[in-house]
Amino acid sequence: MPDSLAVRKKKEQDKRIQQITRGQTLSVRRPGFFERIYDYIDQPLAALAKRLGMSEADAYEYSKRLSGAIEGLTGAEETEMAARKVAKGKGTAGDYVNLSMAVLPGALGAAAKKAKNLRKSVKYIRKEEGPFLRVEREGVEPQIVPEVKEAKNIDQIRTILRNIETNPAARAADEYTNRELGRKYNIDMPAPGTSLEKQSGIARVFEEGVEGSPEYKQALFEAYGTQMPEVVEQAGAQNYDQLKEAAYRQLAEETKKQFASMPVRTAYHYGPGEYATPSAMLRDVLGEGNLNVYRGGDPHEFLSEVDPDTDLTYNEMFRAVHDLFGHGTTGSTFRPGGEEIAYASHSQMMSPLAQMAMLAETRGQNSFVNYSPLNVALFEKRRPILLQIEELKNMDRMRGEPGASAAEIAELNAELRRLGGETQYAPQTTLLLPPEYLPAETTGGVPDYLRGVIKPRSPSDPERAVHLSHTPGLTMTDPSYYGTGHRGADYAMRGKKGSPEAHTSFYLGEEGTVVPEAVVADISPNAYEAILQDLYDVNADPEDIVRLANALAKRGESALPDITRMIRERGYKGYRTSDFVSTPGQGAAAVFEPVTLKRSIKRGKKGFEEGGLAHSSSSPGNAN
Repeated sequence: MPDSLAVRKKKEQDKRIQQITRGQTLSVRRPGFFERIYDYIDQPLAALAKRLGMSEADAYEYSKRLSGAIEGLTGAEETEMAARKVAKGKGTAGDYVNLSMAVLPGALGAAAKKAKNLRKSVKYIRKEEGPFLRVEREGVEPQIVPEVKEAKNIDQIRTILRNIETNPAARAADEYTNRELGRKYNIDMPAPGTSLEKQSGIARVFEEGVEGSPEYKQALFEAYGTQMPEVVEQAGAQNYDQLKEAAYRQLAEETKKQFASMPVRTAYHYGPGEYATPSAMLRDVLGEGNLNVYRGGDPHEFLSEVDPDTDLTYNEMFRAVHDLFGHGTTGSTFRPGGEEIAYASHSQMMSPLAQMAMLAETRGQNSFVNYSPLNVALFEKRRPILLQIEELKNMDRMRGEPGASAAEIAELNAELRRLGGETQYAPQTTLLLPPEYLPAETTGGVPDYLRGVIKPRSPSDPERAVHLSHTPGLTMTDPSYYGTGHRGADYAMRGKKGSPEAHTSFYLGEEGTVVPEAVVADISPNAYEAILQDLYDVNADPEDIVRLANALAKRGESALPDITRMIRERGYKGYRTSDFVSTPGQGAAAVFEPVTLKRSIKRGKKGFEEGGLAHSSSSPGNAN
């Protein structure tokens, strides 16, 4: 196995030290002195080269050539004399200082000279052609895949892309990750799934990140400090805002290097170059060696800076590299599932620090746009069309005539694309999302450390509630006893799609108005009064949670698990309805957390009303 860069660097340093000291040992006094001298040279040059878009390997080579020529820069005889004195342990403070002063100016001067040459190493050609601004790297030879032009559909194109030998975007990604990160690009990565279950929590956390409360920032910074301490240390960040800026600066730096690695030409536009379908983009990229990129959009806090070499903003360059290395390597669509695949593909090419910013710009925005109530009206328009497409495909399959309804399905897909023009997008705001969302295979949801940070936007006011139980003497409910009494129709839905595993049931109403179902009253003779608040009203549906779950529900599936999960993700303690299904007109509630009971009550002529004794001095019991 070949030595790593760090090992090779150490061996070269040891060799140079031995040459300067003529084999004298440096272990007598200050053994790390020469190593530090060379580090002072190597580190500024490496940092400067990195800034200029050089790979680690190239930076190492330039550093090696420079420090190997130290004697020529400072005077070999003087350097050797000082080195020999230090090696024998007889070096004075002046020897150390003089040696450092002699070495560093020449080294930094050579570094500056080399940097000037490096600035010229990548050149771009810009040309206005009608509505397009064409930008290409000087000398780039787009790699064409003739088979793509002949492919009949996107599935055939994807088959071609699975072979890295016929996938120039994947080859470029592999070369980049090997060169810059020292690892291979995995073209056969498992495709991450997409769903409301997985991404509704990410969407809600994204909203919280946009607002950027002090509590959110503190919780996120502590999470990264605990889970990725070495990255936080590398960034030199002392708080959330510093970490966020470091992440976006790193994303910009790596985006520029990836842009220089693209094996295609780019054509920037303000609208007329939009691709009608994913296959149209793939045919252009792989069949013509061209990638159309949108130039519009709001200013970006960190990525609106114009790169002097390309005259593009970093945001414009990021769109290009994400389209190529996210979608172009895999053939993924621009729909929610395709965006998840694109994130998984492209994030392989990023360092952990840059991934933090990319996470918000891709997976975070995708989740907010497609799995929050933001576009619920659009989802409701799309739902019947999607169900019709599904029905047509099923009919073709049942008749043994796959593709028979292709023309009709094409018209329906065209209508979906037209509706896509009504999509509302995420605000152009910079933020960090939890580290739990970084892995391609994340399960989403809301991390426990954010549950106290996310507050309900439309919580219910305090109201009287009655809980029935077969256990006497309760002072507090325990949701884990859910189902030990009467089991309602919702019992079968518990825990599905990430929904709460348990809750405590209550009837709502003023004294004398609560009339429970007979089956509940018969097996639960003990009644308790409580005051509930911070519940979600499923009838009023102020945050469109119910609408969203119904709009995205699959045919024949209950939306209840998605509804209850999102209610909890959005900070509510439970939910309420003013019209209980089994008892019209009777209010009811389900609460996810323990509830302190006010008093025990008894049945009156008009239902459950005040009476009996409060058991405040009793030890807490358990409830169903």
